[in-house]
Amino acid sequence: MRPRREPALAVVIPCHDSAHLLPDCLAALAAQTLSADRFEVVVVETEGRAGAAAAVQRTGGDSGLSVRHLYGPDGPAAKRNLGAAKSDAPYLAFTDPDCLPDPQWLEAGLKRLEGGAKLVQGRVEPPSGETSSALGHAIWVTRESGLYEASNVFYERGAFESAGGFPEHWFERIGVPFGEDAELGWAVRRSSGATCFEPGALVRHRVFPADAEQHLRDQLRAEHFPALVRAIPELREELLVDRLFLGTGNRAFWLAIAGLMAARHFRPAALFAVPYLISLGRRSEGSGDPARRAAIAVALTASDAARVAALLKGSLRARSPVL
Repeated sequence: MRPRREPALAVVIPCHDSAHLLPDCLAALAAQTLSADRFEVVVVETEGRAGAAAAVQRTGGDSGLSVRHLYGPDGPAAKRNLGAAKSDAPYLAFTDPDCLPDPQWLEAGLKRLEGGAKLVQGRVEPPSGETSSALGHAIWVTRESGLYEASNVFYERGAFESAGGFPEHWFERIGVPFGEDAELGWAVRRSSGATCFEPGALVRHRVFPADAEQHLRDQLRAEHFPALVRAIPELREELLVDRLFLGTGNRAFWLAIAGLMAARHFRPAALFAVPYLISLGRRSEGSGDPARRAAIAVALTASDAARVAALLKGSLRARSPVL
């Protein structure tokens, strides 16, 4: 029997109350085209939680993968850092339990790392054929936007360690996952410049059903975005629209507000609300009968207003305007 080679790559998966999603993620890793002896998987679960250990044990025994389970501190950044520290692999890959890596994921990412890249951002899409509802949750990553989402990112270990790993201060300060993946990505990008986007390294992110309460919480999290832009000024050019707006939807919202206010003195100014109304109609398409579509449109308008209010609050606090 040939001795097992030291893995070239470690896949680190933080787990917090998501052990029920882990078996499908691990099954997708077991189906990778990259030889199983070239990578290992490290699952780091929040101390005091349960469930991930059993999934790891089943997957390791059934698939032949090298899968380890660790307990770690709260917060995804700390878990990812611990998982990376417990492996000696020269390259690191990060994903989450609610993600399903395509079979070529590791092979495509590792090829770019071995070609000299220090950071590889991969593509993220919903599972084939699935779409998100208006108030649902899904993640799309189709280019190197500058956020370096940790649902699908690869690092060369030396660059990762030189940058200090994922910064843990965001979670410690605000208590929710936010900003650590972008801050680490830019630290590596500034020091090496060797970053790239690899569309062949594809991860499918699960689509979660409509949940108005969770959707609203997600919008309110935008309060922290101005502080992130202050920490990473490059995001004004890389991500913001006209260096100010967090997406074209926010710009259309502000244009509508300005138009409606001006319409009190000059009625044609109300036409400035048309782009937002068109986008609202598109986002509520497929929601059902006209009454339900109208209700969804109202909920979307409220969530947009909440996001804009959160951005205003965060902009004042961080002294970094983002609208």
